[in-house]
Amino acid sequence: WGGGIPALWSRATEELKPGTVYTFAIGADESLPTSTNLAGEEIINMTYSATKEELEKGMAIYDKLCVNCHGWIGMNGGSIPNLGYITQARLNILEGILLQGVFAEKGMPDFSDRLNEEEVQLIRNYILAEAEKLNTQE
Repeated sequence: WGGGIPALWSRATEELKPGTVYTFAIGADESLPTSTNLAGEEIINMTYSATKEELEKGMAIYDKLCVNCHGWIGMNGGSIPNLGYITQARLNILEGILLQGVFAEKGMPDFSDRLNEEEVQLIRNYILAEAEKLNTQE
């Protein structure tokens, strides 16, 4: 169903098969590849320190630059990672991802022309605050 960015960060199954093309041949005897099961993913849970104003600034930046591809925090997506499910290791290199293009080959743009280190920290704290809300609801 659907297309564009919303179809990339939304899914209707717990199995992830992004970009998979199956081809078949008459008389071939091959089994289908196994899929990646995402049911074990967890919302990140790390401590952070931020004021209400800092979280509001982080939300504004996230809404402007991140939400269109990564979706709302905790809305576990498809082939574009939802940042509520980011690992601690990835979150620890968020500055490199956003300002140095660490994942440019994976399609993640370099935001060094639009963000500074302080703004990356605001985004980081916003992600953790939203994840904390989700973790306390469970």
